[in-house]
Amino acid sequence: MLWMDYNYYMRSLQVISIAESFGYLNSPRKGREFWVHPFNKSREDNEQYPQKCFEYYRMSIQSFDELLENVRPHITKQITPFRNPVSAEERLTLTISSNFWFSFIFFKSGKNDKRKDLSASKSSAQLVQIREICSVLWTILQPKEMPDPNNPDKWLEIANQFYIKTNFPNCIGAIDGKHIRCINPKNEGTMFFNYKKYFSIVLMAVVDEDYCFTTIDDGAYGRESDSTIFKDCPFGKKLYSEELNLPAPQLVYPIPRIPHNPLL
Repeated sequence: MLWMDYNYYMRSLQVISIAESFGYLNSPRKGREFWVHPFNKSREDNEQYPQKCFEYYRMSIQSFDELLENVRPHITKQITPFRNPVSAEERLTLTISSNFWFSFIFFKSGKNDKRKDLSASKSSAQLVQIREICSVLWTILQPKEMPDPNNPDKWLEIANQFYIKTNFPNCIGAIDGKHIRCINPKNEGTMFFNYKKYFSIVLMAVVDEDYCFTTIDDGAYGRESDSTIFKDCPFGKKLYSEELNLPAPQLVYPIPRIPHNPLL
């Protein structure tokens, strides 16, 4: 009797394991709500899907709309009798959606991205268009978001805030480099191969006390060290040649003068 119970138990385990391997014991999958998500059909009206918008743009709807209004006059194409041009919303989407931009131009993230289902073909996203929009973004946003801090008062303001928030005196910025994974260009050998064992270019950045960019430099070889990249970037060259218009040196901890007392 015990032997029969044991055989029954083992056969039951075999049936369960086979059913589990075929997925019969998994919870039923939820059916697709859309074959093509409405967000992908028309991005001109994306306020109804805030979560989807954040997945694609990595920013809120309000931030995207604000960015769009700043660059819309510069990226909107003329409507002709032959066809309607790609809208400003779609052109900006193609540029800032990192999955399409990285895979089509130069970079490769190495991870699956939910933004891979963007309804845009390569024929509508020519390299010259993306470069044009990137140039517009830099021209419009750089004076507002990352102005040249070539002013002693601005450096003093950054240094004072650094001292208040981090207790570092006379600090005008924090520097670091970020390796951005890329596909090794042809005939480049190991110039882009970094110490982390993958191909990359380096984004060198200087930030203020609020982690906002003061200056950036990108495109350095992945094999180069941060010190070499900083020394060769425009900001580093100005720093070493004393062309940054920094404020005059000052004591970190001023020593108060104490009157001399011979009795002490």
